[in-house]
Amino acid sequence: MPDSNLKSNLQSAAGAIEAAAAAGPSLTWSEYKAQKPTGGATVTLTEADFNQGTLRITTGNVVFRITSDIIIQPGSAPDFFPVESTEFPFPPYQLGWFAGITVETDQGVVIDLNGYCIKQSGLFALQQRFYAIIELGDQPFLENQGPSQFGPLVPCSNVTIRNGILGTSSHHGIHSPGGATNILLENLQIQNFEVAGIHLNGCKSTVISSCSLGPARRDVPVLGTYSQCRFIRSWVAAIDQTAVLPFLDGAITGAEVLADLDNVLATAYNNVSLGRSVNFRAPECNFLTGSGTPIGSAYGLVLNKKGVAVNGFLMTAPGAADAASNLVVENVTIIDIVSSSLEVVGVSNPVGSDDGSYGGGGGFLVGPVGDVFRIDDLTCPGIATSTPDLSVDPVVIRTTTAKVGVYKSTALSNAQLFVNLRGNPQNKGTANIPTDPASGIMGWALSGDKTFGTQDIAAVLTTPPTNNLYRIYNGDSMAHSLKGNVGLFVQGVQDASFENVDVEKVHQTGIGAKGTTADYPPPNHTSHPTQNLPWYQGSSCRGIVVASSSQIDFSGCSISDMLSFSSSTTGVDVMGESSDISTTNLTVKRLQGCSRPESLPNLPGVCCPFVARATTSQTTLTSSGKCPVRIFKT
Repeated sequence: MPDSNLKSNLQSAAGAIEAAAAAGPSLTWSEYKAQKPTGGATVTLTEADFNQGTLRITTGNVVFRITSDIIIQPGSAPDFFPVESTEFPFPPYQLGWFAGITVETDQGVVIDLNGYCIKQSGLFALQQRFYAIIELGDQPFLENQGPSQFGPLVPCSNVTIRNGILGTSSHHGIHSPGGATNILLENLQIQNFEVAGIHLNGCKSTVISSCSLGPARRDVPVLGTYSQCRFIRSWVAAIDQTAVLPFLDGAITGAEVLADLDNVLATAYNNVSLGRSVNFRAPECNFLTGSGTPIGSAYGLVLNKKGVAVNGFLMTAPGAADAASNLVVENVTIIDIVSSSLEVVGVSNPVGSDDGSYGGGGGFLVGPVGDVFRIDDLTCPGIATSTPDLSVDPVVIRTTTAKVGVYKSTALSNAQLFVNLRGNPQNKGTANIPTDPASGIMGWALSGDKTFGTQDIAAVLTTPPTNNLYRIYNGDSMAHSLKGNVGLFVQGVQDASFENVDVEKVHQTGIGAKGTTADYPPPNHTSHPTQNLPWYQGSSCRGIVVASSSQIDFSGCSISDMLSFSSSTTGVDVMGESSDISTTNLTVKRLQGCSRPESLPNLPGVCCPFVARATTSQTTLTSSGKCPVRIFKT
């Protein structure tokens, strides 16, 4: 179990920083950057301070105090993108301003929101689709993880964040890639995020107290393909613009590929800025979400081992160095986590394997930032043409269907093909589509003109596969394993207590699986190379997940109003190499799964208060009070 005096120790440390700051000078952000004080200071932060980009906190023994509500919109419209500089080097800022504030010191920092709110503007959230209001570290990924290359992480420790609201964010309220230690998060309301309110990887000696997480965003204007168009643009621009994408019925140049990207990006941005749907009078801007909710897995609170949490649920417990450990979560409410998972069908990489990294592609054919080549979305279902048959009386309308199974391009997919075919290793990123223009996926796509191909995909993706090319299901647009929605996600954690944590209204409104049982072959029935549970997981809903964790105690926690439109719903799901899990006075109520019959690969619409899977050390799982445990060997 965690240290009994952990919270008081962290509060005392924060008090010491505040005392030193009170005895020191009061500085503006500009003065802080110039002086880099370490002997105690108070730095006041205003909205104008965020106009130049991320606030990088690199020295400590300082209190940073917000003085008004802040809407973050750095740089210039429409890009809101940094220029490479000493302050904002590439990496890590090649992905844009990925955070409002980064904490890059172990000297002790207090961020006092002072009752105010910090959030992204609507347009900045549109353009910067990967973001955290506060990043605990100098970059969002560990070295060799993420959709682009990063160097060694500069972690942080001895950080307190308290007393205010973190609002609109295209990913997280507070995030850590790994290594954050001695962290106190208290009296926070975190809302309108798209992935998770708080997501800490590999954190140690951390307390989260008196926080409310939720609701998730309801006004997401675009699909992931929009940000992929933004990210791929620089890769296209870095290649010789006279190089061609050699469609058999008319090659196009890199300059034309780039112009098509710029057209859809500018049109989409202008539509959203005017309050219109992203595709208003522009069907080529095929970025519309439909629901406004996030279109991937969504979480309230994620406590994960060191590194990303984008693969299937963890089945093997990490070592002590990588595990998150010594954690206290108390008096936390997780509420209104609603999303609609969108399954993205990809194609296998005939010469690769998935390495489990964020954006690595691996087992999928992808573009330069791990962007999946969305095979089903790019396959024409057929174009029907109706003509009158005047040779008969009465006249009969006859319908013919053409272009069945041919390539149906988008600005993004043509850019993916171009970078794969014409990029060299220095400006190709993760792009891995085989480049023979006469065979495979490349040959299929190039068989016609820039809009439509002529070859049927059935000749390329055969059943069973004869060329090691086949569809992959159970993932999203970045090849992440879909896991449905989870209120509280505890994975690769050792020694943690959860007291008075309420998880309420976690809804997954996504549709059922796109594949069939044949697409989920034995023995594992997962389809996706990093999934670890059988069958389609994207539309499932869970209140609490405990995966490959040990010495975890829940006391006085409650779960209510869990809903899945198309799958199963679970109160608590314990899996992997988990042991010493205890619950006292756990309340689980109002679970609702899919009410209509669903066949595999969809999970049945079963509601279960508590599932302990066969991999769990069941002799060390105990429960007392309101919700006794039933063990299911699944």
